[in-house]
Amino acid sequence: MPNENVIRDKLAKSLTLLEPGLTLIETNHPLPNKAGSKGFVDILARDRRGKTVVIELKRSDQAAREAMHEILKYMRLFMEHHGAEAHEIRCFVVSTTWRELLIPFSEFRRRCEAQTEGFEIVVDSKGRVMRAKRVTDHALDQASLFYHHGVIGFMTSAERKKAKPLILDSLSQKGAAGHLLFHLDYEGKSKAVIYPFATYIVPTKIEPKVVKSLQKEALKDLAEAEIEQQRYREQLLLARVIRSVLPRIRELNYDVEIGYPEKFTQMVERDWSVKSLERSGPFADKKVTPEATLIDLVKGIGGMNVFRFERLTSPSQKLDWAQARAASAHCLEGNHVWTAGYNWFLDRIETTYPEGDVLARIYNPQMLPETIYRIVSERELAYMPAINLTVSQDGVDKEALIGGVTWDEKTIPKSHQDVFARIKDGVSGYYFALFLHDAAHFDSILMKRHGLSYSLWRATFDDNGGEVTSRIVISRDGKVRERKATPKPAMLPDFLIATPDYVVDLMNEIEQHVGRQLEVREHASEDGAG
Repeated sequence: MPNENVIRDKLAKSLTLLEPGLTLIETNHPLPNKAGSKGFVDILARDRRGKTVVIELKRSDQAAREAMHEILKYMRLFMEHHGAEAHEIRCFVVSTTWRELLIPFSEFRRRCEAQTEGFEIVVDSKGRVMRAKRVTDHALDQASLFYHHGVIGFMTSAERKKAKPLILDSLSQKGAAGHLLFHLDYEGKSKAVIYPFATYIVPTKIEPKVVKSLQKEALKDLAEAEIEQQRYREQLLLARVIRSVLPRIRELNYDVEIGYPEKFTQMVERDWSVKSLERSGPFADKKVTPEATLIDLVKGIGGMNVFRFERLTSPSQKLDWAQARAASAHCLEGNHVWTAGYNWFLDRIETTYPEGDVLARIYNPQMLPETIYRIVSERELAYMPAINLTVSQDGVDKEALIGGVTWDEKTIPKSHQDVFARIKDGVSGYYFALFLHDAAHFDSILMKRHGLSYSLWRATFDDNGGEVTSRIVISRDGKVRERKATPKPAMLPDFLIATPDYVVDLMNEIEQHVGRQLEVREHASEDGAG
């Protein structure tokens, strides 16, 4: 095959084979580099809309990593030397073979600021370009835990054992190329739990051929953003699996539900224990992904869980830091005060402790009636909304952002009817909205009716362990100010202690309408259809 310079010069004379309207500016365009060796763009061209086109030619299947590194360097040098913005440049990667180049090129395209396109060319013995065709990205066969899960409850462990091979077969038949199968046993005392032996199904990967059919169906039914499309595809696959399983376990006593990160979290952190875990596909290696790590992943506390978020990160790890900020915003959505204060504190950390370690823990359920119900009925303060971000440097804590629910010490609700007056059907209507995952928008109303509010403090620590705390005040337009903190503000537990008549009234109303019914709905149904 002719050498690369010959092919370059021939291609420069027939640029329209790549794209109509391309005109040549220069071949072997020099790029000065003060920080290292200079470079040369093989062909510099201009498209019919006036955009500059950087064309890099690769003659053979050379080291793909080296090739893409070279192109990335040239793009950056070009932008620096010519004062060009990324959107003003296009990059064409042209090669006679793509066997080793396709995967790194596809990843390069996803990360490169400038629009990048690939072309495979066919040349004759004299280096003339006979034809060219665009290269389609390699579809990365990426795995991820599904947001939606399947939960099948059984009356006995023997029934669960009998159903397991049928569930595995249905997963395989319907295109799940990877899965997690948790066996959970109920160890609580509630008699409402009729099906105490659960199989918790989390698909992790879909066969490529099945992805296409799911994508077609998803596009037909839901014209939304990519993340919504992905979630909908997951639901479709899970529905196919469940529909395939049910006729095969008809003779067993079972119940079916849809799971999700918050549900899994509630189960394994309360009355359900993980007895075993079976896995296939991307998360099958126990050395790489231990069981405890997988449980945390399914809980979604790293970003999928809308109530909980936990992460150890650092501004010095820019990609992880940016992803952590985005994921925690998902958890804080709807909480104006905590969102503003949290972002303010993270900005402060970036400036003051750029190398610091940040441990973030957030619990933001925004469902006050259920929070009160759980705290009182289970006598467990872990259900209180809370936020805690601690930044440390060289192993020493420096600052912390602390959040909780405070009480004004004046508001004493008269009755549940008074508090829920602005919600259609009162407590019953609220819990129906909660069942539909649509109750968070009632949170601000209910907090105000109880005299409660979300509050924040910043604590700083000296070398001797001393602590100075200031109150964070958020204005309506999101501006953040610090004030001297009051010695001991009244908190949610103080409200519960001070309002025993109202708490009993609310608890009785919840029990009457939805308390035990919720437990039954979670774990049982008469017809077994879920």
